[in-house]
Amino acid sequence: MHEFDLRQNDARCVQSIGDLARPIHFDAGQRQNVALLLVTEGNAQLAMYPVTFGKTDLTLLSKSHLLDVLDHFCLEVASGHPRSLTNSAPVFCLSTKRPATLASWIDWIDQRLLRRRTLRPLAASLE
Repeated sequence: MHEFDLRQNDARCVQSIGDLARPIHFDAGQRQNVALLLVTEGNAQLAMYPVTFGKTDLTLLSKSHLLDVLDHFCLEVASGHPRSLTNSAPVFCLSTKRPATLASWIDWIDQRLLRRRTLRPLAASLE
């Protein structure tokens, strides 16, 4: 990632599949860390990856439309877990079956992009 000239990009996503701990431990040039937890995986994932959920800037709980039928996932535990690791990052419940749930995540991204665009001219003037 460090070999690419990404200064003109406003956003990029780096995804790691299969190991929730890997993206937190390696610098891929990211400014924000977002953890995605499928509610179908249960609350056990939270305890298995304390570094990931302790350092994330946002936790997304995906497939939240299934919360009513899952008995192995507790929303209160999942929402409180990052805070128990002294992480005050927000936790958003998302479901593509309920598009309105995506608004909080889109707003979160937009706020960071706006801040980045605002700071970019300032940084250029200091060079």
